[in-house]
Amino acid sequence: MTHDQEEALTLSDRIAVFNKGKMLQVGPPKVLYERPQNRFVADFIGINNLTEGTVEAADAPRGWLRVKTGFGELLAVMDERFHAGDRCVVSVRPENAALDGEPAPDRNLVKGHIVFAAYLGNTLRYDVDLGQGVVFKVDIRDPWHHEQRPMGTPVTLSFEASSTVAMPADA
Repeated sequence: MTHDQEEALTLSDRIAVFNKGKMLQVGPPKVLYERPQNRFVADFIGINNLTEGTVEAADAPRGWLRVKTGFGELLAVMDERFHAGDRCVVSVRPENAALDGEPAPDRNLVKGHIVFAAYLGNTLRYDVDLGQGVVFKVDIRDPWHHEQRPMGTPVTLSFEASSTVAMPADA
């Protein structure tokens, strides 16, 4: 048993996440990190951008959920638990978001502006204000080849629908 997330992800072939004595999710580290089943697991395993939304449509043939958030519509990985009108929480990891991006059918684009930047050595972390009280963290993995942008700079965040996960809002 450990509370060290990096140690758990590195040494384990299966992880169980508990909250108040209740097991919330068990599985391989990659599954818990990339496909958390609820807000607690998503927030507990690593850094995450979480925002509330409402499912507008479940497009099973294409494999996406359309989710309305306070800052726009997002495409998220299809989840059979959801139907139009359901409340949800959308999760996007900082390393899966980029500061700029071109429109594409399976890519989310969201406008915001930089409110904080920190050089962390192997990563440059930005906080981007998307409005409606939502701030997304974005990690640039190659700060050697990236000129740090000043506060207030407008940016368009982009992230793949395949790395956008919806979870039940009340779980």
